[in-house]
Amino acid sequence: MAYVITAQYADGLPLMHKCWRDLADTVGSIDLVDTKVALFALGDQKHHGATFGGAIWKMQDLWRQTGADVIGSTIYDTYLIEKSPHLAPNQGLPGLLIDHVCQRNLTNKRVDDWTDDLLKYV
Repeated sequence: MAYVITAQYADGLPLMHKCWRDLADTVGSIDLVDTKVALFALGDQKHHGATFGGAIWKMQDLWRQTGADVIGSTIYDTYLIEKSPHLAPNQGLPGLLIDHVCQRNLTNKRVDDWTDDLLKYV
């Protein structure tokens, strides 16, 4: 299993961290068939609500191009933002998205729920 961790940079490519932009150019040539990949990202809903969650969707797309099985999800219904082009109520996120700035009190529960979900795949 591989864990992919990124900070949220706007809505993902091309504004995500330089390391991920560089990888995105070559990710299609990596063969990760039969590899499970779990995504983890940090974000801030209060200051970046319009793009919150965007990068994790782009990361999912990148890793699926490699043949990897993206596993683990987080339920969206406990997040603060009401509208984002990337999220819909009761929709699962493709990974764990933490907002330790605005919802620090939910971090431990989100991590626990996400790791419980990951254990289903191993």
